[in-house]
Amino acid sequence: AAPLKVPKLAGRKMVHAACGPQHSAAVDEEGRCFTWGCGGYGRLGHKDQKDAWTPAELPGLRATRVVCGSAFTAATGHAVLHSGVVCASSSSLYMWGRVKAAS
Repeated sequence: AAPLKVPKLAGRKMVHAACGPQHSAAVDEEGRCFTWGCGGYGRLGHKDQKDAWTPAELPGLRATRVVCGSAFTAATGHAVLHSGVVCASSSSLYMWGRVKAAS
């Protein structure tokens, strides 16, 4: 099969992408993080376990890098407050999905 553009991300300058066996994630030049694929264990970060075949933004995060594991996602970046203000302190590690050993 030939590579295809992801229509939902067209027109955005993507700077980082990651693929796991069940899902994918990408970060644009403004730090917006998008995830899509199988949603089991909350690996997409969409606050549910539903599958999503179209990339959806994680509004609470401005990321620099992202990785996808089998049932989790991890990203480095900054939190975004409900007001939309980015917490510009030092970068932190964020993990979601099946991350039992992280606590």
